[in-house]
Amino acid sequence: MDRQSYALLYDRVMLPLVGKQRYDTQFTCDAKGWRPEPLENESELAELRQEAGLDPIAARAAQLIAQYGSECPG
Repeated sequence: MDRQSYALLYDRVMLPLVGKQRYDTQFTCDAKGWRPEPLENESELAELRQEAGLDPIAARAAQLIAQYGSECPG
């Protein structure tokens, strides 16, 4: 399994189990717009994302807005 797939799978499994994610791959959208789900350790996020081959979190947030718009679906 490649590093990006591992990071995505890890977050998808751990978020419902422990309520936090490690790589910040899971977002939610509410009245405040798109925002990441809770994190294990925000201070290590940039390094963890880089090691996993993921874009910086600001780039990911911009991708979500470009793909889905700033308004929440539903």
